[in-house]
Amino acid sequence: MGNKIGAVLTGEEILSAQVSIEDLAKFIALMHSQKRRKDTIRIKALVESVVSTTCEESFAAFPLPPEEVSRETFYIKHLNKDNLDNDSIDFVVGTTVYSSNTILPEGMTEVELDEFAAKKTIAKFELEEGKKFDFFPGNNYYVLSKEEVKIPDFLRVFVDAKSTIGRLGCLCSYAGPEDHFQKSQSRVIVKITPCVFPMRVTIGKSPLFQAIFLYKEESHMTRKDLLRSEDLGVWVDKKRVKLEEVVDEDELLFHFSTRRAYVAKKLSKKELKKIEPIDVDKRDLDWNKYFEEVQGNNELTLDPGRFYLLGTQEYVEFGSICARLSRDVGGYSTGLWTQFAGVIHAGFKGEITLECWLSDPKMPKIIRDGEKAGSARIDELSKKTKKFEIQGSYMDQRAPRLPKVFKQD
Repeated sequence: MGNKIGAVLTGEEILSAQVSIEDLAKFIALMHSQKRRKDTIRIKALVESVVSTTCEESFAAFPLPPEEVSRETFYIKHLNKDNLDNDSIDFVVGTTVYSSNTILPEGMTEVELDEFAAKKTIAKFELEEGKKFDFFPGNNYYVLSKEEVKIPDFLRVFVDAKSTIGRLGCLCSYAGPEDHFQKSQSRVIVKITPCVFPMRVTIGKSPLFQAIFLYKEESHMTRKDLLRSEDLGVWVDKKRVKLEEVVDEDELLFHFSTRRAYVAKKLSKKELKKIEPIDVDKRDLDWNKYFEEVQGNNELTLDPGRFYLLGTQEYVEFGSICARLSRDVGGYSTGLWTQFAGVIHAGFKGEITLECWLSDPKMPKIIRDGEKAGSARIDELSKKTKKFEIQGSYMDQRAPRLPKVFKQD
């Protein structure tokens, strides 16, 4: 995939790696016309296999045995260009959904999920594209993406919730086998856990989770890398901060701002069943039905079992880098979890909205202004760019920012 600088593939690279069946058919026809029978047979073998396309490097490397080509294959079936970001791709809910009131073992395959469903341990839903489906708190859902993915041996995948989904108090995590996509072309298996609100999706349309693709041999940026990087800028109260003040070892630190917050309304089980599920594809819902605004000063008290949206003191500007945020603050003993959606994208500018959940059922927690809110490991993109074509809905946000499904005041 060309000369790379950092660990994370850009959206442009993901797209350029896709070569269609039609392109391969044209290539076969060209080989026939030039009477290059040996190459033609090899490409036919590739097309007739499960593998249906190949990345540019492998395509340029012909003639190669089909097994060599398939090992280097990077292909995403049903790839929608509109779901590409500067450094990632959004995956859409497919037609197969499983529901369970327990947590299943990690690394499940489709076959194993079907075996659980056959034993009535979990419920299986085969749905039509365009149909609405509701996710409810208290259940875990195992969703198969619409897209099918095959990646080369030298790549790995990181899956997380999209920002909007995280801000609705929903966790998304990869639930399939390790190295699943290197072995075969497969749908992405993701565990969906709505912790706060019921959510409504459209099958075959709604993107709930995202993936970034990283080179296996590349590591995140070190402290030395971060301090000399021209792709990272940090401001607090409109004053630029020296990176030495916000970089600890090899992570970027964030700190709570307590000037204001949003807290999810406390709903009983009966009320949760009556409330209209939040349609994740809407953009004009009334947030007052689901959240309350809280004004703070130098501190905020978080109540047990409640879901909050807070902001950071830091305003960041990202160039050709992206970040993966930590999910807990100060270890599990605090009971405070942050970041239901943990990716900050390349080209982003703004404060960071933090999703916070206090799991301790008894002990409230006081958050003080400037207290550590978490940290992020930074990955460099494989290609440098100064112009980012895609700018998300939360660009230049003043945090905390409500999910984009709501009409903004």
